[in-house]
Amino acid sequence: MRRLSNKEIEKLANRKGVRKKAVKKFLMSMIVDYSTELGKLLFDMAFYRWNFETSNAIKDGIELAMKEI
Repeated sequence: MRRLSNKEIEKLANRKGVRKKAVKKFLMSMIVDYSTELGKLLFDMAFYRWNFETSNAIKDGIELAMKEI
């Protein structure tokens, strides 16, 4: 898993309807692996009651971090 660039994170955080702070904070803190980060996302979705747009932007960021650039 690679670190996302600030530009990539900003693009995801600027999607319509997302909680920008949540997307930025989550994606900037990713350091482990896909399954761990996906588990953290599922927990945080329920705990913070994130809307679909926010959760989806974070999920897309996790998947993007798995891709080679």
